[in-house]
Amino acid sequence: MQDQSTKSPAVFEKFTSRIPTPTWLAALLLLSLLCLYPTLQNDWVNWDDDEYVLQNRLIRDLSPAGLVHIFATPEKVGLYHPLTLLSLAIDHQIWGNNAFGFHLTNLLLHFLNLILVFFLAKKLLKSPFAAFLLALLFAIHPMHLESVAWISARKDLLSGVFFWGGLLFFIQYLENFKLKTLGLCLLFFVLALLSKALVFTFPVILLLFDFRVKRRFSWKLWQEKIPFFLLSLLFGLLAVHGQQASDSLAEIQQIPVWQTFFPGTWNVVIYLAKALVPFHLSPFHPFPREFHLAWYMVAASLLLGLLAFFLWKFRKTHPEWIFAFAFFLICLGPVLQILPFGKAIQAERYTYLAYFGLFYGLIYFFEQILSRFKLKWPLLAVLALWVFTLSFITHQRATIWKNGETLWTEVIEKYPQHYFGYASRGQFRLDRLHDLEGAEADLRKALDLNPGSGRVWYDLGRLEEQQKRFQNAIGDYNQSIKWGEDAHKALVNRARLRLQTGDDPMSVLHDLDLALEMKPDYALAKLNRATLLEALNQKEAALKDYDQAILLEPDNAVFWQYRGLFYVNNGQPEQGLKNYDESLRLDSSAGRTWYLRGKVKLISGQNEASQADFQKAKALGYPVPAELISR
Repeated sequence: MQDQSTKSPAVFEKFTSRIPTPTWLAALLLLSLLCLYPTLQNDWVNWDDDEYVLQNRLIRDLSPAGLVHIFATPEKVGLYHPLTLLSLAIDHQIWGNNAFGFHLTNLLLHFLNLILVFFLAKKLLKSPFAAFLLALLFAIHPMHLESVAWISARKDLLSGVFFWGGLLFFIQYLENFKLKTLGLCLLFFVLALLSKALVFTFPVILLLFDFRVKRRFSWKLWQEKIPFFLLSLLFGLLAVHGQQASDSLAEIQQIPVWQTFFPGTWNVVIYLAKALVPFHLSPFHPFPREFHLAWYMVAASLLLGLLAFFLWKFRKTHPEWIFAFAFFLICLGPVLQILPFGKAIQAERYTYLAYFGLFYGLIYFFEQILSRFKLKWPLLAVLALWVFTLSFITHQRATIWKNGETLWTEVIEKYPQHYFGYASRGQFRLDRLHDLEGAEADLRKALDLNPGSGRVWYDLGRLEEQQKRFQNAIGDYNQSIKWGEDAHKALVNRARLRLQTGDDPMSVLHDLDLALEMKPDYALAKLNRATLLEALNQKEAALKDYDQAILLEPDNAVFWQYRGLFYVNNGQPEQGLKNYDESLRLDSSAGRTWYLRGKVKLISGQNEASQADFQKAKALGYPVPAELISR
């Protein structure tokens, strides 16, 4: 088949024809590193990083059974992406909870994306300089920072690697039409889907490449795409299911169906504008609390209609513009909020794949303009200044992702009248900084803006507990339960406080039962119910809950300690010792467990071993009675 791709842009080649490819790649990676190295100094943020990595038990087990569990879990944080979880598990195996290692992997994956984008652009534009420029824009654009700087955005980077690799194989297939090459393209598509299900638009991109080389749309062309579209359908349904399971589609109730098209077109215009001038950047762009169809959304629809007419008019003389804009729209389509989901109406990371199309169109357009001017250096200087400005913005904004304090302070500055930034910063101050005064100010501000946030009431209840205001905490948990969000957690905490304040144990048991009705796999509720059932002398039911809690979280040392104590209290010290041993294997810093194990050994006559355990407990700060050590 004749190659219909863009002719080699002579105006670029004049300056760059003698520079070898390795030099372009080295320059690309060096400039990218200078721009993005501050991301390596960042820590964790309390936005998915907790649930997705730090508290995610799926990534702590790389045994065969653990790998099966990773691939068999239908959703985590609303999506099915086992390969991404596997990459995080490998990082955890190497780095533990050290954020540097995870950020390093993100940066290296981004570099791998840049290399693949360079070769893809070189295939399409037939110019190393044009490919370098496109890949550099891809590397340093501020809208792409979020995917690199946010550990939980790993799925964008990993799926991108397989996405670009699959496209390179498809271009090769268009040159040789070998089934082996098409099979490799399909394999990379599967790997991309296993990294992030939202790349299910890949088959439509393949049709766009067919269009670009003016391939006849025959039965053979459609037949070869059938496996791709079947996989797209499967993973598209998985993506919707995951969003429903995590309640991420709740926002759809706020917008009449006939109006959902207009926020989508408005988002397209915003993403287009920010490709040229990245303004009003923020890690979080919230849905408005109350949606109203605004005039600018209707105007955006009309503007896009005019743009489509313009592209169609020039389809014969400049088909590259149709390819560029269509690539952008296809990649962006699932996240335009035409089907609203989540709390954000826009997200900068959504452009990670889509902006390839816009950058391609911009470089093609720039080459067309440059070829018509005799005095080219001023235009090249303007281009260089623009690229430098983009890289400077990215370099400066990389530190916003340093931690939850800096992240949510930025969001509050951009959206001071939305509750979510205050709620999230308050949570970070409570859990990480232990700044109770600052956390309370943020949480109460969040409730002023949104009194119906169950999550904020739950966090405020935890704060009141730390300040020993137990009745206030119970009232906060009541509000959390009323509004639904985090209600299962609030029920467990309320049950614990009600016991402390002398409520009827059977009434408290009802709270724990209700929490497990809401979330049957909530291990902490199982543990709390087990301890209460044990106190109520329902020992068989208690042991069943202890067993199920450990089954749900087998690497939780506290759960093993509690079951060990249960066995000891019920005349089975050998079983108790086995549970204490496992608890200490998982967490050797727990002074209480050393103490409890020492007591069992002392009773069973292992005096020397018990003294060693008591000494270890004392060294860890646990108050061991002096008479036990003296014995």
